[in-house]
Amino acid sequence: MATTPSTVRSPALTSPLNIFLLGLLAGVGLFYFVVGSFTHDLLWFWPVFNQQPSEIVIHCYGQAVHINPDSPHFIPLTHVINQQLSAERRVDDASISTEAYDTLLQSQTTVSIEMRFSQPIRIHSHRSYLSNVDTLLILLSGEENRWARLYGVRDGISMPGSLRVANSQAIADFLLQQAL
Repeated sequence: MATTPSTVRSPALTSPLNIFLLGLLAGVGLFYFVVGSFTHDLLWFWPVFNQQPSEIVIHCYGQAVHINPDSPHFIPLTHVINQQLSAERRVDDASISTEAYDTLLQSQTTVSIEMRFSQPIRIHSHRSYLSNVDTLLILLSGEENRWARLYGVRDGISMPGSLRVANSQAIADFLLQQAL
């Protein structure tokens, strides 16, 4: 009498918990790749911003103060700004025109910081705003609430969307402490 091997399914592989976990893993992976392909950024979830500009310009009530990399204020100010851009923030659909951007730089009623980069940079988020920009403008005053607004510019043209940074007070405090 010949024996035939019996086909036995492993209950561990087909248990409802394993099927659920496999479905959950597939769903998370699909979500990750859909957002990554929409934003063209596979690190869209990464909250850290750690870029060094080639120049920083503080626009304070119509006066421009240029801070170059050889300034003793350059590295500390870059560090404070990078910390704030890595903290709580939210992406916003609000944009400004290139003309409004230029007007803000000359405004007698606002304080802003322009960070200029030699190569295009990206701020990682679930939206494609602020990707491949060479200048960031952070408005520190003139806003109606506590969230400072950040705009991006590429080749002199204001890009769509903005980012709102929850705590710009650390940047403002640094500027006051350093008498900038």
